[in-house]
Amino acid sequence: GRPLATTAPSYSLYPVLAAVQGCPTIEIPLAPDFGLPDDLATRANAMAARLESGLASSVELMFPRGGNMIFARWPRALHRQAQAAGAAYFLWPDGQKLDGPEADMLSARLVCSWSTDAAAVDAFLATLTQSGR
Repeated sequence: GRPLATTAPSYSLYPVLAAVQGCPTIEIPLAPDFGLPDDLATRANAMAARLESGLASSVELMFPRGGNMIFARWPRALHRQAQAAGAAYFLWPDGQKLDGPEADMLSARLVCSWSTDAAAVDAFLATLTQSGR
């Protein structure tokens, strides 16, 4: 499953309950004042910039990147193949379907979070590249 984020320190039962469900956990260390780290948005935006750079030569970027969010368009057949390979993202706007002519262009909203790492971005880009062959 998708990871569950918890703060550290936190309720000690969260990792146990997550393990019972087969869910990995990610710990966010709190600042000395028990606040969230100041760089959460910076991390998300950096990974979105990495994703945007990797997508630029293979898909149509619909708008300039805004922070951690990218809107892009590519053929339906490539969406089918990427999602079948495990890529997780949402078609945007809602109402688009994976069923239909393969060459039709569908758009997607791609969002990076504070927990998105370079390996996840690179794996998504590789999935698109492999699917496009």
